[in-house]
Amino acid sequence: LQQNPLAEGHFYPGDLLVSVLQAESNFWSAHPNLKIEAKRIADEAFEIPSISKIECEAVREAYNSFIVSK
Repeated sequence: LQQNPLAEGHFYPGDLLVSVLQAESNFWSAHPNLKIEAKRIADEAFEIPSISKIECEAVREAYNSFIVSK
C-alpha cells in the first residue's frame, strides 16, 4: 500500500486499503504507529488523480469509520 494506495485485491482498486481501514479498533489501539501510517496512505489515496468516484467513496466510507475508531 505504501507504493500503491489503490492496490487491488480481487474486487476493485483500493479494496486492500478499505480492508486495512476496517480493522478492529483494538488492533489500532495496540498498534498506533500503524494507524498513523494507514491514515497517511489513505490521505495519499484521495490525492491520486486516477481514483474513480466509486473507489473514492469506498475508501472515504472506510476512512470515516477508521478515523472515529478509538
